Amino acid sequence: MDVEVSELTKWLRLLDSRLDALVQLRLESGRDPRDPFRGLYLTGETIQRDLEAERGPLLAPIRLEADLNPDDPHEGRSSAGVVVQRLVSEAADPLELLRLRFGLEPLDCLLLMLAAAPEIDRRYGTIYAYLNDDVTRRRLSVGLALEVCGAPDADLGIRGHLEQSSTLVQSGLVTLGEMDAPFLRRSLAVDDVVINVILGGARHSISENAIWYPPSSPLTWAVDRDEAASVAAMLSRGSGFVYLTHGPGSMALALGVAAFAQLGLGCILFDLDRTSGSDDGAHWVRMRVRDARITGAGILAGPIERLTVDDAQMVRLLADADHPIILFGQVPWHASWSRRLPHFPATPTFSRPARRRLLDAMVGADDDMPGLREDEVSLVDQALEQFTLRPEELLRVVRCARHQATASHRDLEVGDVVASARAQSGHGLERLTRCVHPASDWDQLVVPWTVEERLRSLANRARHRHTVIEGWGLRPGGARGAGVVGLFFGESGTGKTLAAEVIAKELGLDLYVVNLATVVDKYVGETEKNLEAIFEQAAQANGVLLFDEADALFGKRTEGGDAHDRYANIEVAYLLQKIESFDGLAILATNLRANMDPAFVRRIDVVVDFPMPAVDQRLRLWQRYLPSQLALDDGVDLGFLAKSFRLTGGSIQNICIGSAFDAYARDGIVTMETLVRATQRELEKLGRLCVEADFGPYFALIDRPMD
Repeated sequence: MDVEVSELTKWLRLLDSRLDALVQLRLESGRDPRDPFRGLYLTGETIQRDLEAERGPLLAPIRLEADLNPDDPHEGRSSAGVVVQRLVSEAADPLELLRLRFGLEPLDCLLLMLAAAPEIDRRYGTIYAYLNDDVTRRRLSVGLALEVCGAPDADLGIRGHLEQSSTLVQSGLVTLGEMDAPFLRRSLAVDDVVINVILGGARHSISENAIWYPPSSPLTWAVDRDEAASVAAMLSRGSGFVYLTHGPGSMALALGVAAFAQLGLGCILFDLDRTSGSDDGAHWVRMRVRDARITGAGILAGPIERLTVDDAQMVRLLADADHPIILFGQVPWHASWSRRLPHFPATPTFSRPARRRLLDAMVGADDDMPGLREDEVSLVDQALEQFTLRPEELLRVVRCARHQATASHRDLEVGDVVASARAQSGHGLERLTRCVHPASDWDQLVVPWTVEERLRSLANRARHRHTVIEGWGLRPGGARGAGVVGLFFGESGTGKTLAAEVIAKELGLDLYVVNLATVVDKYVGETEKNLEAIFEQAAQANGVLLFDEADALFGKRTEGGDAHDRYANIEVAYLLQKIESFDGLAILATNLRANMDPAFVRRIDVVVDFPMPAVDQRLRLWQRYLPSQLALDDGVDLGFLAKSFRLTGGSIQNICIGSAFDAYARDGIVTMETLVRATQRELEKLGRLCVEADFGPYFALIDRPMD
C-alpha cells in the first residue's frame, strides 16, 4: 500500500542528502573528527589549508524541481488583490499554505526548512555545529546555507533571499541574528509560532492584546452590506489601506470586520492603546503582519491617537505594511504618516436601526454570541436608547447582563442591561469631575408640578435625542451635535443638584459634577485643555455632565480691551463651540441667571426655574428630612416651622441635621427646642435676623447672648 509522503518529509529528505554530502566533504578535508577539541581552537594548518583551498562551492548547485515553482495564478492583478487572494488561499499541507500566503519561492522554502530543522529534530543542531566548526553554533548560518545550496559565498542571488529586505526576513518567518557579526556568520532562526505551523499545529496565531474576529462575527449584522462591499473593494482593488474615524457611537470596528468578511477573511484587532512604548516598532509590526498572514486574516489596528504623539513611526510602519489593513482613530489622518494613499470612507454611526439589526441577530444565537429571546429584544433596545454605544460594546453589554441575570436565577431585566451598559462605558473623568452614582428618584424631589414637568421633558428629550434629531432629520448638517443642554437657575438649596441626580437615575446614567477648582487654570490655554478633556471624555462616558455654579465659566463676555478681558472672551467663545457640538446631556446650574452670556442661553434646550418652596412644599421637606426612624417629641410642630420660616430645602436639611446632633448629645429625642435653636443658627448663617414675629410662642427657646 502506498503511503503519501508529506511535504515536510520531502524537504527533510532533501536536506539530509545535501547535509550528508557536505559532512562527507568535511571528513575528506583532512580534519580529524575524533579531535575532542575540534571547533574550539584554530591551528596554523587549518588556516593554511583554507588559504590554499579552491574558491567555490563544495557541492553541486542545487536544482529545485520546476513543479515547486508553479505560475502565480494572481499575476496581472493589483498588489492589494494579490495579497488578498493569497490570504484566502487554502492548502492541506502546512508548508504549501505558508508558500501560498507569503508568496514564497522554492528557494525560500528550502532556506526556511534549513533554518527550522534544528527546532524540528535535535540532530540537526549537532550537524550544524559540526559543519559550522563551532560546538556553540547549533543554528544555521548564512555561510552554511550557501554551502548547502552549492553556491559560492559571493552568490548575490541566494544572499538576497537572506538579507533584511528579503521575503523570509521581512515577513518574520526567519529571524536574522548576530547582526554585529560578518554577514556569512549571522545565524538564522525560526520562532515557535512558525515551527508550530510547519509541524501541522494551529494556524491561528493571535498575540497578546489581540482579538480574532471570524468572517461569521455577529458584528457584521450591524453593517449595511453595500457599505461593507465598498470598503472591501478598497482593500482588494484599491490601495489595500483604509482609515476610519472612530468616535463615540461609531461603527468603525464593525465596518472593518464586515469588509474583511466580504472578502472571505477574518481579521485580527490590535489594540494600540495597550502596545508598550518600549517595543521595537519595526519588529512589532513585522510580527503582527506575519501572524495575520499565517492566520489568513486582515488587520484592524487602533486607536492611533497615542502613537501619533509617542511613536508616529509605528503608525507609518503599519500604514505601509504589505497587507490589507484598516486603521482607525479620532484624529484626522496626516499625509506624512504613510507612503501609500489611504481610503477615507464615511464611517456610519451605530443608529437605532443598526442596533435593532444586531439585536435581532442575537435571537437564538449559539455559544459564540450572546443570545436573546424574541421578547427580550425590545427590552434591551429600549433600555439602551439613551446610551451612545458601539456594536462591539453592545455585545459586551448583552453578554454581561445575561451573566448577571443567570447568576441571580431570573430572567433578563432592564436593570441588568442598564447596569452593564454603565459598567462598559469608559469614563476617564475622575481627575476633573466627581462621579455621583445617583440614588434619588422623583419621589424625593420636592418642587412645583410645573418644574417637575419641565424636568421630565428634559429627561425625555435626552432619552430620545438620537431618534428625533438624527433619525427624523431635524438637524441636518452643521456643527450642532445631538446633545441636550439644560439650564437650572434658582437660589442655593432649591434642589438644582438633586434634580440633576434624579434625571441621571431616570436615564440610568452616572452624574459627573465638574470640579471648577481643577478646571480653571491661571495659565493661558490650560483651562481650555481641561474643558476639552472633559467634553471629549463625557461624550464617551455615557453620563450626565453637571456644571455647578456655571456662571463662573459661562459668564457674559465684556467689551474690555485689556489682555485679561480678551482672554476671558476667548474662553467663553471656546465653551460656546463645545456646547454646540456636544452629543451628551449637559446641565448648567447657577444662582445668577442674569450673569449668563446670552449666546449660551440661545443654545439651551430646556430652562428650569427653581423657585423658593411654598408652604406645602416646605412641610413636605421638613417631613422628608426628619425620617420615621428619628425619635420626635410629640410637641414638634412641623406645620408651624413650614409656615413661619421661608427656607430652601438645603437650609431645612441643615436644620434637621443640626437638630439631630443636638438631640444625640442630650437624650436622643428631637424636640421643638432643638429644632428652634438649629433654625436660629441657620438664619444667622444666612445673615437674617431672628425676630419674635417669626418664632412666635417659641421665641423664648432661642439662644440669646448673655447680658
